[in-house]
This record gives sequence, C-alpha cells and structure tokens, in this order.
Amino acid sequence: MLESYARWIVRCHRAIGVAVFIFSLLLITLAGQRVARDGIPIDFSPQTILTDTPERLERLEVIEDTFGREDNTLVFMVIGALDSGPAVSMLRTLHARLEAHPAARAVDSPVNASLPTVADGVLTVVTPFQERSPPEALEMLADDPITRGLVVSADRQIAMVRVRLDPALERVGDLTPHVDALVEIAAAIPRPPGIDVQPTGIPQVRVDVVRSMVRDQLVFVPVIGAAFALIGLAVFRRPGVAWAPLTCVLVADLWAVCALVASGVVLNMLSVLVPILVVVIGIADGVHLTGRYRDELAESGSEEALVRTLAHMGPACFLTTFTTAAGFASLAVADTPVLVEFGLHAAFAVLVCWAATMVLLPAWLVALPPRAFRVAGASRSRGMLRVVDAFVARRAPLVLAGCVVAMVAAAAAGSTIQPNSHLTDMYRDDHPQARAIATADARLGGIIPVMVHVEGEPGALLEPSNLARIQRMESALRESNGAGWTMSLSGALQRLHETLTGEQRLPPTRAAASQEVLLAELSGFEPLRGLATPELDQARILALCRDIGGVGFIALRDHLIGVADEIFEGSGLRVEVTGDGLVTSAGIHRLMSDLIASVGVIYAVIGVTLWGLSRSLRVALVAALPNVLPLVFLTASLAALGLDVQTHNVACFSIAIGLAVDDTIHFVARFGQERRAGRSVGEAVSRTYQGAGHAIVLTSILLICGFGLLIASDLTATRQLGYLTCLTVVAALIGDLLMLPAMLHLLGRRAATMN
Repeated sequence: MLESYARWIVRCHRAIGVAVFIFSLLLITLAGQRVARDGIPIDFSPQTILTDTPERLERLEVIEDTFGREDNTLVFMVIGALDSGPAVSMLRTLHARLEAHPAARAVDSPVNASLPTVADGVLTVVTPFQERSPPEALEMLADDPITRGLVVSADRQIAMVRVRLDPALERVGDLTPHVDALVEIAAAIPRPPGIDVQPTGIPQVRVDVVRSMVRDQLVFVPVIGAAFALIGLAVFRRPGVAWAPLTCVLVADLWAVCALVASGVVLNMLSVLVPILVVVIGIADGVHLTGRYRDELAESGSEEALVRTLAHMGPACFLTTFTTAAGFASLAVADTPVLVEFGLHAAFAVLVCWAATMVLLPAWLVALPPRAFRVAGASRSRGMLRVVDAFVARRAPLVLAGCVVAMVAAAAAGSTIQPNSHLTDMYRDDHPQARAIATADARLGGIIPVMVHVEGEPGALLEPSNLARIQRMESALRESNGAGWTMSLSGALQRLHETLTGEQRLPPTRAAASQEVLLAELSGFEPLRGLATPELDQARILALCRDIGGVGFIALRDHLIGVADEIFEGSGLRVEVTGDGLVTSAGIHRLMSDLIASVGVIYAVIGVTLWGLSRSLRVALVAALPNVLPLVFLTASLAALGLDVQTHNVACFSIAIGLAVDDTIHFVARFGQERRAGRSVGEAVSRTYQGAGHAIVLTSILLICGFGLLIASDLTATRQLGYLTCLTVVAALIGDLLMLPAMLHLLGRRAATMN
C-alpha cells in the first residue's frame, strides 16, 4: 500500500498542490464565516476550570437568579489619600461616568454608599459623601461593618468602585468591548497627585486572559516558525529542503484550527494552545521523513527514494502520531471538562497534522531536483553520536544504573506534589492584574464571592432563633480563613436595630423584626434587598474572600458545612454552602485522579504499540521503561520549582509522554529494521544511532527551541508548558539515547549468553 501510494504521489504531485490550495481556501472561508458571526471563539471562565458537579453549578445559577450574580462585578480600586477635595471630586466623576455606561446595571462606591441613622426619631438613610466632609465620610464608611472592606478599606486609603455588569454578557467576546470601554473611561479621568486607579474583578481577569491567549498565538506561532526555518536551513542547507517540513506543518495547523473553529467549538484556556502545539510537535515527522528521503536519494532515484522512505518511515510516523494523539485523547477520561476538551481538540489537530504531512510533504520532496539534497549536513552531530554509541556499548551496565538511580531520585522528589489552583495562577507575579488582586486580598475583602444560602417557609427567617442561627453562621464565615468581608440578613438587621434602639443585638421578637424590615424598606436601606427575598423565605450570607487557592476553598467549604449542620440542626431550614469561590474549586481533588487515569491509559497504549512494532514482548517492555523517565522528571521539576499540580500543567504530562514515546518508536522501528536485515544487536544499535538517532537529536533541538520560546509568555499556562516540556524533552533524550540502547545491549548479551 505504501509503495503504491508513493508512486501515486510521484505521478500526481502537482495536482496535490492545487488540491491543497483549494481545500485550504474552503476551510478558511468556513472558519471566517464563524468568526465574523460569533467573534473569536475563545473563552476563559474561572467557573469552568475545576467546577463542581452540574447539579451544584445549576443550583448556584438558580440562587444567582434570585439575588443577582456576583461574578460579573468589575472593580476599580482608587488608591491614595482619599480625604482631599481633588480625590473626592475624581471619585465622584469616576462613579458618574461608569454609571452612565449602558453595560453598567449598578455602581456601588463610597459616593453612593448609604448607612442608617435616626434623626428626630425618624429612621433615615444618609449618604456620608454627600452629607459629611471627606474625612468624616471616610471615617464613617471605614468604621461600619456594612461598608468596611466593600467600598472602603479599613485604613481609608482605598476606595472600591464596584460596577455590576449586565448579566447577559456571558461570552468574553460580548464582555470585552464593555470592559475595555469602562477601563478606558477610568483611565481618561485626570488623577490628582498620589492617586492610582487599578481595575480588577472576575470580568477583568477573563478579558485579560483571553486577550493574552490570542496575543500568544499571534506572536509565538510566527516566532517559532521563523526559528524552525533558521534551524532547518542550518541542517539541510537548501531553502527548498529546509522549509518543506515547516511549510507542511503550518498548512496542517491552518487546517486543524479552521476545522475546529468551523465546527463550532469554543477554545478554552488549554485548547487555545493547540495551534502552537501543532507547529512544535508536528514538525518532527516532517524532519524524520525529509532526512530519510535525503539518505535514500543518495542510493536511488526520486521515485524509488520516496518508495523506500515511506515504506520505512510511514508506519513509524503513523505510530508516533497515534501515540501522541492517544496521549491527548487519554485526557477524555478526566472529570475536569477543560482537560477533556483540550485532549480531544489536540488529538484531532495532531491527526490532521499527520494527514497533511503525509500528503503534502512527499509531493513537495519529489518536486525538488535531486541536487537540492546533495549537501550533507550535521556531520558533527553524527560524530558525537558515534562517541555516545561507543560509550554506551562499553559501559552499558553503568549507564543503565545511572539512569535508574536518576529515575528513582526524581520519583522520590516528585512524590510531594499536590493539586491546587489560584485565581492568579494565570499571571506572572509582576503582572498588573496579579498585583491588583494581591492588593484587594491584603487590604480589602478580596474579590471572590462565597455564600451560605438559607431557605425556609415565608417569614420564617425573621424568627429570633433563626436570625440568631444566621448570625452565628456569619460569625463562623467571617472568622474562617479567607473571608475578608461578610454581610447577612442578621448582620444588617442588627445594625439597623442598633441605630433605632442603641442596643447591639438582634430584634427580640418576630414582630419587632418585621417592623424594622418594613422601616428599612420605607427608608430605602439597600443592604437588605440583596440579602433576603421580599417574602423572607430565602436569605444569604454573602462573603468576599481572598484568593486562598482551591485547597483552601475546599477546606473552607467542608468547615462551613460542618458548622451549618450543627447550627441549623432541627431548625427546619435548608442550608447550602456555595458561591463562585467554592464551586470553582470543587474539582481540585479530581486533578490527581485525572492525571493518574490519563497516564495509565497512555502507557497502556504505548505498551501495546511497542509490542506490535517490535514483535517482541521483551523488547516492548524494555522500550517502555525509558518513557517513565520524562514523567518522573516532570514531577521532580514541579517539586523543585515549588509548583502545584494545576489544570494547565496536568496537560504537560500527556504532552511529555507523547513526545517521549515518539522518539522511542523511531529508535525501535529503525533497530527492528536493522535486526531483520541480519545485523547483530551492537551493529543494529550503532546504525540506529546514525539514522534515527540523528533525527531524534534534531527534532529534540526543534522541540526545545519551540517550547523554550513560550517561556516569554505572560500566561502561566503557556509559560509552564514551555519550560516543563523542555525539561521533559531532555529527559526523553536521556532515556532514548542512553537508557534504551544500554538495555538493548544488555538484552543482546544475555541472549548471546543463553545461546
């Protein structure tokens, strides 16, 4: 089949070029229509990363339909000396201009923050910034538990302007222009000396991350392509030969991305990396094919050289693609939706890349004149490989022992890693948004919402015993790790009762509570409206929390559930602990099981593949062992760098294993060919070093250069993919060029001894 296919390529290579061009135009047109209709299909929502079960997520949405969403609040922190006239004037202007924007459903800030008071025996609501001097107003707001940490910091140096956006703005494509417009409005307002304005909040994070994702693609794909073009030119010398693999992989990248976009998928924080992965991973097969075609062309004409190249390399290229795609597809067994989507998108793209390479690259190669391949390259690297080959052959036991010791040490070092996730994980520490979130965490209540929802019969929440239970629950939440600001129906009523009577306590009877609620409604006391329904059958304890991480939020949830069970036992009230902070982190414990499951699947696929390729169970087992080395090196790298297992670096494990086994397959395939030609184990290993080994070194250099460039990204996911993958590529080289040959030598010596 491969021989017939190769001869068909020779006959039809010009027609193939025309067909590729037409097919590319068709895919571009289909993808362009989708983008023109829906915008760039990339989204980042913290709620989808480690989200809870669908039932709990749906329940949170029901509660938010009742009380309003808390994850769509854009926050502007005004930092500096706020008690001066110019600062107050700027704050008023900022509030007014943000409030005038059509996407703003409500704006809360010190400008309109209101507090209850009694004047001439009548309950009224005062707005301190309208009725007091700036220092007095700031003091009132900073001293009151309703506003302290919500709109003013305790030290009176930070004011929060909180813009609640239209809840219909779900997609980042719809959200971005409004967030950008609001940020531009804030930036255009003149600031007095010493005053700074920092935007933050979940909407800002979503917009920033997606913008960085798009920028990474626009920057790194061409930069990596240029680097590969220069490396290819240094190796193959002639542009027509050097740029053939790169051109084919870029066409494949175009096909894969356009097909995904046209099919209606929405790329997430991981699958947006697919275009970069296709370029970096996909070029390896092209380099192997081009190098082998050049070698075969030295002994035969173009047609026979292509026949022999595809006959020898076709199965290996298919198997490397299959195992790489299987590595990505193994993420489909995960419980985390982001990982599942990324795995399927990446597996599809890798298969598309293989198809494009097997069609376009052979047609390109046979179209070139044979003289373009006559410049021999990389003789120095082949000489270095001969030195390595000789050393491994002489010191096989020592080499194997050293690799095993390194593997055991790396496994021990990496055994300490644990799963975790923070909102700021997507940013560098010096990123403006990371600094803004850190400021909100340290000096305000934080920006991540958590709530305790309480439900009962209409009016039941005003029973003094139930109000006391809600108050105890709020105290437990406020005193827990992470919560920086809290408020509840009980807290607001106690504040109101203190204003009316001077007593720091809850209303003593249900009738008194009902009367005070009525007074609050008549006077326009706003906090009660967001904390209980008009029927008083539902209420919530709302908290803004610091970014304590997924593990911290899970511990907080478990603690609050235990406290709630104790406090509300026998009350007849239904209590739920929920909120974006908790729902987002609920799947953190699944990361390790996702990792173990996906790694187990891919190693099973690798074992079967190597068995079928080598036709020997012993060789398959020997060849599989070096592929453990990149895995344990990756875990050790995470531990050494102080990193947790997170959604984006779980994907690195599948990528690392897929890349490692590619080189193993090429080494084993060439070794098997040499053995079937009647050569001894030593001779077969030596010829494999000079053939597949040279291509393995070259592709590893390309991988290190490609992934190494990603370290410059502002996004943690992209940056960690860069340096973690580079480390595992080095580990894969050690496994395939030292550990695997050493085991093959020892296996051959044992067989010779037994004979």
